[in-house]
Amino acid sequence: MPPQRRGIYKKWLRYYLDFCHKYHFAAEQQASLPAFVERLHSKQQSEILCEQARQAVLLYYELDLKATLSQAEDTEPNHREFHADVAQPQAKYTELEQAGACRL
Repeated sequence: MPPQRRGIYKKWLRYYLDFCHKYHFAAEQQASLPAFVERLHSKQQSEILCEQARQAVLLYYELDLKATLSQAEDTEPNHREFHADVAQPQAKYTELEQAGACRL
């Protein structure tokens, strides 16, 4: 990803996580993405910005899945669990950022 897009993608990810927290969506579930994009449309965001936001969230899904799979590989085969911690959107973003998965 070009360095000039990192700040933009981080901004959209923060907006998405805040949206999910405010409207009680599970941020890790892709079913929340259409509702987020629809909300952006309702706020008169351009199609280009909505697509930019969608791409940022899709990258988040990809990175979150990789982080989850990596954690699962570190556990015993009989104890693999996938956790969806969406209690605080900023906490999730910080967790991914510290794991190196959110270096956009």
